[in-house]
Amino acid sequence: MVSVSSDGKSIVFLSDPQSAGPRFRLTYVVAHPDKMALTFEMAPADKPDQFKKFIEDKVRKLSGAN
Repeated sequence: MVSVSSDGKSIVFLSDPQSAGPRFRLTYVVAHPDKMALTFEMAPADKPDQFKKFIEDKVRKLSGAN
Protein backbone atom coordinates (compact mmCIF):
# COMPACT_ATOMS: atom_id res chain seq x y z
CA MET A 1 0.00 0.00 0.00
CA VAL A 2 1.21 3.53 -0.77
CA SER A 3 -0.19 6.63 0.92
CA VAL A 4 0.61 10.29 0.36
CA SER A 5 -0.11 12.99 2.96
CA SER A 6 -2.71 15.63 2.10
CA ASP A 7 0.01 18.30 1.93
CA GLY A 8 2.09 16.13 -0.43
CA LYS A 9 5.14 16.30 1.85
CA SER A 10 5.28 12.66 2.89
CA ILE A 11 4.81 9.27 1.32
CA VAL A 12 4.56 5.91 3.09
CA PHE A 13 5.10 2.49 1.52
CA LEU A 14 3.56 -0.25 3.69
CA SER A 15 3.78 -3.97 3.05
CA ASP A 16 0.85 -6.27 3.69
CA PRO A 17 0.95 -8.38 6.86
CA GLN A 18 2.30 -11.90 6.27
CA SER A 19 1.99 -14.91 8.55
CA ALA A 20 5.54 -16.08 7.85
CA GLY A 21 7.65 -12.93 7.76
CA PRO A 22 8.12 -9.35 8.90
CA ARG A 23 6.10 -6.36 7.78
CA PHE A 24 7.90 -3.29 6.40
CA ARG A 25 7.21 0.44 6.32
CA LEU A 26 9.29 2.98 4.39
CA THR A 27 8.56 6.68 4.94
CA TYR A 28 9.90 9.72 3.08
CA VAL A 29 9.20 13.22 4.43
CA VAL A 30 10.18 16.40 2.56
CA ALA A 31 11.89 18.68 5.06
CA HIS A 32 13.08 21.26 2.54
CA PRO A 33 12.91 21.44 -1.29
CA ASP A 34 16.29 19.67 -1.52
CA LYS A 35 16.20 17.57 1.69
CA MET A 36 14.18 14.54 2.81
CA ALA A 37 14.01 12.40 5.93
CA LEU A 38 13.92 8.64 5.46
CA THR A 39 12.69 6.05 7.95
CA PHE A 40 12.65 2.28 7.41
CA GLU A 41 10.79 0.19 10.00
CA MET A 42 10.02 -3.49 10.50
CA ALA A 43 7.38 -5.32 12.53
CA PRO A 44 7.38 -9.04 13.38
CA ALA A 45 4.79 -11.31 11.77
CA ASP A 46 3.12 -11.98 15.13
CA LYS A 47 2.82 -8.20 15.87
CA PRO A 48 2.33 -6.63 12.41
CA ASP A 49 1.48 -3.15 13.76
CA GLN A 50 4.35 -2.85 16.25
CA PHE A 51 7.00 -1.27 14.06
CA LYS A 52 10.55 -0.62 15.24
CA LYS A 53 12.96 1.70 13.47
CA PHE A 54 15.66 -0.10 11.57
CA ILE A 55 17.13 2.85 9.61
CA GLU A 56 16.61 6.58 9.99
CA ASP A 57 18.53 9.17 7.99
CA LYS A 58 18.37 12.34 5.93
CA VAL A 59 19.05 12.62 2.23
CA ARG A 60 19.68 15.65 0.08
CA LYS A 61 19.85 16.53 -3.57
CA LEU A 62 23.38 17.28 -4.72
CA SER A 63 24.07 20.67 -6.23
CA GLY A 64 23.82 20.51 -10.01
CA ALA A 65 21.95 17.18 -9.99
CA ASN A 66 18.64 16.90 -11.85
